[in-house]
Amino acid sequence: MLNEVPISQEERLYKIVLGTRNFEISLFWQRSNYFLVLNTALAVGFFSVENGATKGKEFAATLALLGIITSTLWILVNSGSKYWQSRWEHELVLRERDLALRSALCSQPRSDGRLCSGEPAQKPPRRISSIN
Repeated sequence: MLNEVPISQEERLYKIVLGTRNFEISLFWQRSNYFLVLNTALAVGFFSVENGATKGKEFAATLALLGIITSTLWILVNSGSKYWQSRWEHELVLRERDLALRSALCSQPRSDGRLCSGEPAQKPPRRISSIN
């Protein structure tokens, strides 16, 4: 195997959070497309009944009411989707900060899961006590 670098727990969590965020975004668009098609079908039905293209003008009020209900549900579902997307975005930012902090502080991660191996990323050129 070609120089496999072990993946830390933080990196695994980051990938999980990133995948979940992307999944929430794809679900948002799937739901939006579903409601768009449903509202379009209701609008076509309403306007064809109103213009007299089909018989049954008594259904116009029912189609209009269904359109209002569907639009309201669409708004509520999008609000819920936005909440979850924002939640996973926030979690992603926290994970990115953890990874950035770890890479800035440590040259090599410890195998026991603690933050650093004890060695700084770079040795300072001089000790403060040697300057005086």
